[in-house]
Order: sequence, then C-alpha cells, then structure tokens
Amino acid sequence: MQKEFVVLNFKRFRPYLVANAPLQRLYSGVMWAEGPVYFADLGVLLFSDVPGEKILRYVDGQEPTVFRQPSGNANGNTRDRQGRLLTCESGNRRVTRTEYDGRITVLAERYEGKRLNSPNDIVVSSDDGPRLRNPQRLHGKQGAERDRAAMCFSHRPEERRSGDRNRRARQTQRPRLLA
Repeated sequence: MQKEFVVLNFKRFRPYLVANAPLQRLYSGVMWAEGPVYFADLGVLLFSDVPGEKILRYVDGQEPTVFRQPSGNANGNTRDRQGRLLTCESGNRRVTRTEYDGRITVLAERYEGKRLNSPNDIVVSSDDGPRLRNPQRLHGKQGAERDRAAMCFSHRPEERRSGDRNRRARQTQRPRLLA
C-alpha cells in the first residue's frame, strides 16, 4: 500500500503543523495542482490545476468548483494587501490581478520590451509590491526572451497615488523560491 503523504524533511516541516491536526487529502481530480491561496474571510481555498487550465475553488466539505477557466495555465497565486487575487499565468506569460468585480487587470507581461518567460511563483512584500519568479523556461515552449530568471516588481503606495505606473524590477540568477 502506498503512503498518502511523504514528508521529505520533517524537521523543517514540523513548525507548520498543528499538533492535533491530521494531514488529509482534499481533492485528487488534478494531474498537477499548485498555487494554493486561502481567503479566510470567505472560507475559500483557491488553487491552480495548471495543465487543466483552471483555478479551482474549495470550500470545506464540498467538491471543488471552477473559479476561472481558462486560466492561462495559472500557477502561483497569492492575495494583495487589499484582498485581491494575484495570479502568475505561465501560459499567457503575464501576472494578473482579479478585481473585486471579477475583471482581470494585467500587472506585468513585459520587462524592458521583452515578454515574461513563464511567471511561476508570487508573493506580496511588506511594501505591497508583488514579487514574482520568472524562470528561464517557457510554459510548453522554447526560446525564452529573458536572460535572467527572476524579476521583482514593486507597486509602491506613493507611486500608485501619484499615478506613476512605472515598476522597479530587480533580476537575479536562478532563484529557487520566494519569501
């Protein structure tokens, strides 16, 4: 019988567990799931079915339902400080924000005139700026246009107030994770 979960480094994983909370499988209807983001105020967990081209919505005790399809091969998801969903769409090679009314706003798809490769992971920093990982590979394609792997975009509050939509970006070689 195959184990349901394998924890490769329990010592590092242990601080994230609650002593009496068992790990449990919530859903198995995807080939490859990524980008979980929890909306505690709504009691909803969103996660991406990357090859399935959809973002799913999970509510405790119910089967997941489709939140968005197609999703542009959505991968990494997070919330901004205003509670909106930020998504890395690796297939569309862009980063988007889902507004409160459901409209999609493109936050980034180019840097220095070149398209993003395959935005993958995203977090929001303390200055409210999204930080994303943009690997050198393209989602299912060859020929990456960027020569560096990560780009960090900052939408500072003072820039938003002044209407300045310019973004600062910093590039790093081969990042493995964002924090």
